Amino acid sequence: MAQEEEGRDNILHERISMLEKEGYRGFKLKQSKKKWGGVSVTVKNSDGRTVTESGETSREAAKKIIDKIDTILD
Repeated sequence: MAQEEEGRDNILHERISMLEKEGYRGFKLKQSKKKWGGVSVTVKNSDGRTVTESGETSREAAKKIIDKIDTILD
C-alpha cells in the first residue's frame, strides 16, 4: 500500500513539473500569483478554456488543476 501511494506521488510530481515546464494535456501555465493565504494558478488551452485553482503553495494549486483537467478530459 505504501508503495502504491509513493508511486502516485511520483507520477503527480512528474505531472506538476510537466505542467510548469511544457504544459499538461493541452493546457499551459498562464498565470501564477500570490494572494492572501496562498497562491492562485491559472492555465489555458488553445481553445481558450481556462482553469484556475488556489492552494497554500503553487504546487498544491497545480495538483488541484491537474485533478480538474483529468476530470474534464476523461
